[in-house]
Amino acid sequence: MGKKSKLKAIKKMAALMPTIETVKKVGTVVSGSELIEKGVVSIADESVPVLPNHKYKKQEFKKVPVNHEKEMKRVYNRYGAAGVKQYAIEAARYVERQEKADLSEVIAKKDVEEIQQKVFDSEDVVSDRPDDKIVLPLL
Repeated sequence: MGKKSKLKAIKKMAALMPTIETVKKVGTVVSGSELIEKGVVSIADESVPVLPNHKYKKQEFKKVPVNHEKEMKRVYNRYGAAGVKQYAIEAARYVERQEKADLSEVIAKKDVEEIQQKVFDSEDVVSDRPDDKIVLPLL
């Protein structure tokens, strides 16, 4: 089995992988007129005004899906077929851990809400502002 056929197999396997999101820095170009519309009048050091006909780079962090095909090719070139197999196993484990974490977070939030409700229903709690809420940390 040559390298070309292995890369085709990687492409097919990548299509079956679960969607995993990661946070990456993404750069975009914004026009000066858009910035002025949003209320930005000067750039970083406050001495340079925003010009409507100029373009400015804006960097922000966004959640983007992992390109499994690209990552699996990189792993294949570095570690071979065993590395690709391990990548697939680790991706499945990651998704499993995320699902468990999401479930435990939902359960913990439900418990916190119940505790907060009991606290607010009790006669001992007196607040000068009725909108005050006690936020309990998740353990």
